[in-house]
Amino acid sequence: MFVSFLGFAKITTVAEELKNPGRNLPIAVVGSVLIVTTMYAIIMVVLMGVINWRQLGPAFTTTPVLDVAEIAFGTVGLAAVGVGLLTFAGLLATASSANASILASSRINFAMGRDKLISAKLNVIHPNFATPYRSIAVTGSLILLFIVVGDVKTLAKAGSVLHLIVYGLLNIALIVMREADVEEYDPAFEVPLYPIVPILGALTSFGLIAFMEPIEIALSLVFVAGESSGISSMLAARPIRRAS
Repeated sequence: MFVSFLGFAKITTVAEELKNPGRNLPIAVVGSVLIVTTMYAIIMVVLMGVINWRQLGPAFTTTPVLDVAEIAFGTVGLAAVGVGLLTFAGLLATASSANASILASSRINFAMGRDKLISAKLNVIHPNFATPYRSIAVTGSLILLFIVVGDVKTLAKAGSVLHLIVYGLLNIALIVMREADVEEYDPAFEVPLYPIVPILGALTSFGLIAFMEPIEIALSLVFVAGESSGISSMLAARPIRRAS
């Protein structure tokens, strides 16, 4: 599921809180992709060395790593402790991923509030922790609401569609800003092999949406339409500044 691989880009939402983001941010994103991809490949080789690859699919098991650990080490004595630790490590990884999602979402809401695209009340900073606590609270509350009232799998797949739409539009926006030669756009890091990379990125992002179920695509489009109409309404309500 595409939503499982979204953590790499979330660090970009806190770029203004980093030291020397023009250098450190690309290294962090590219480095994390390379490291995690290598680890994933090694884990898959080990899994297929223990269990037939046909038995690793979702039709047979939803916990392939745990199944392999039980086969390799057993389920009694110290082996059971090892399997339990592996399960606990998986829970920690899930918690860290959720934390990154809340962090990224709250920073996006904070930036939108600062730019007056949504209520500016969301960009209030906590006096002790220096974090946008209102934005974090709203984001966490919405996540809990969706978990309670919705199906987790459907929401995850709809989230995948939403991220694919965002990534596709980001690649298009990069091309537009580069070609329009926007004065304020002067990044320290430039995408290599331009414009091939953003073109492929946009085509791949929108192309992957075709593999999603219609209900998930429709749900995502409802979210996009609702958010777009809300932001448009707030922009229309802004007072027009006239040049003196």
